[in-house]
Amino acid sequence: MKDINGINTEGVDMEDIKSVLNKWNEVVIVRKQIADYETSLKARVKSYMKERKWTSYMEPETKIHISIDIRKRETIDKIKVCMLLTAAQLAQVTKVTTYEQMSITSKEDRKRVGNYVK
Repeated sequence: MKDINGINTEGVDMEDIKSVLNKWNEVVIVRKQIADYETSLKARVKSYMKERKWTSYMEPETKIHISIDIRKRETIDKIKVCMLLTAAQLAQVTKVTTYEQMSITSKEDRKRVGNYVK
């Protein structure tokens, strides 16, 4: 029996979409739990370092290196750019790409989105 992080990978009928989607849902739930745990661990490490006023640390046994850097993010206000440029100028600087994106929405996802839409 093949097992990946508590998920049994055997018994999935790859020709049956219901079987595949059930397994997908199981993987999503485990991935969310792992991501939540990772977020809490990162928050604890960051808090630990800030308490000690450290900006970097190397754990000697595992050689895991942590650093806290201050970074800046620049964004362009698209509304103001549209006001400054003519339609022809805007067409010259705007790049549009087309791609396919598949999204699968579980019952929990629909419920979460429903909370925001109300």
